[in-house]
Amino acid sequence: MDTGANITIIQTQLWKAISCSPVSALSQLEHVLDTMKLVDGRSASFLGRGKLKIGLGDRKLAHTIWVGELELEGILGLDFLPQYDCQLVVKDGCYEL
Repeated sequence: MDTGANITIIQTQLWKAISCSPVSALSQLEHVLDTMKLVDGRSASFLGRGKLKIGLGDRKLAHTIWVGELELEGILGLDFLPQYDCQLVVKDGCYEL
């Protein structure tokens, strides 16, 4: 969870790995012209955006994800919380959804 991220993003490599094949993975993405602003001030482009089922406990939730070059495998953005009626609880220095 990244409280500074408005959207949910995964690495390009992860998107290709979880899709059937790299070619079909790319064809499932909607092309976007938007860029992301990185924490160090640089900008980076997105490969695209698409739908992905995200597991949360025993629930599988279809969510729009953006695909781009990240150091982390992914970022669960603030867009996820209200869409699925989640709350972020900080307890003893740990985050719970």
